[in-house]
Amino acid sequence: MENLKHIKKIKNSILFSVVWRVLFIALYPILSGIGLNMIGINLSAGILFALSFIVSMIACLTLVTHMGNLIGIREFLRQYKLIERELIGRYSLDAKVLDDMLDNTRKKYSHQISFDRKYDINDLHAIEELNKEDRKGKYLDKYLTAKHDKHVIRMALIPKNIAEDCIYRVFNSKTLFGITGRKYFYKWEMARLDDEFILMRKEKEAKKNNIN
Repeated sequence: MENLKHIKKIKNSILFSVVWRVLFIALYPILSGIGLNMIGINLSAGILFALSFIVSMIACLTLVTHMGNLIGIREFLRQYKLIERELIGRYSLDAKVLDDMLDNTRKKYSHQISFDRKYDINDLHAIEELNKEDRKGKYLDKYLTAKHDKHVIRMALIPKNIAEDCIYRVFNSKTLFGITGRKYFYKWEMARLDDEFILMRKEKEAKKNNIN
């Protein structure tokens, strides 16, 4: 479940952003007063309070975005926990099915970014194909056996739509200074490219060993 591992790393990154902002807001008034005194700048209590208030408010506004992202990504992981419990725990499917489902989500967003940039109609067609794959649960096919009822198992995929909405909101978020949540998507995309590279290298080494 490499995709979930990458998403959890993104969650930790967002959590870190939240924590250091909370600490900054809590400690800034004290540290700024001490720091200014150390360099010989003595401001009146009123000016110091106003300065601390303005800086803290700016930090609070950026904190709101990161808090929203943290809530969103936690909900995303919660929904996938439900899917995992059903598909892997109840129906005993291979855990790789979750990677295939998440790759579907990732590819859709990748095509959406591409369309926003190039307005290429082929990206919309690709998204539609991925949506069809979603509706039909095609990524389940290679993991199903004769004992499985696909129509019943597909009911376990309902949380996927909720999870997608949550993660897309994170990727579409924007801070006060215009920094978008797409940076998290790009981290995920790069991590998956690394996964593919490692897999290709392992396959190449395995073939080489078989020849020898």
